[in-house]
Amino acid sequence: MAKPLRLLSIGAHPADVFDQSGGTMAHHAARGDYVACVVLTHGARVHDAEISEAMFHRDEIPAPEELEPLM
Repeated sequence: MAKPLRLLSIGAHPADVFDQSGGTMAHHAARGDYVACVVLTHGARVHDAEISEAMFHRDEIPAPEELEPLM
């Protein structure tokens, strides 16, 4: 059997990932490939400054070496 593929889908909004690549990601997950999604916002239509500030934590952003296995 071939080595599993590794797919990474990146979107600015949660719906972007699913609308643009959801079917492809589901297909590959069903085949046994590794799939991961990165969403860059929390998905709200209006970004309240207080909420946005509370949700922004630099220490929660993964280090590049943590993402390397996904590539």
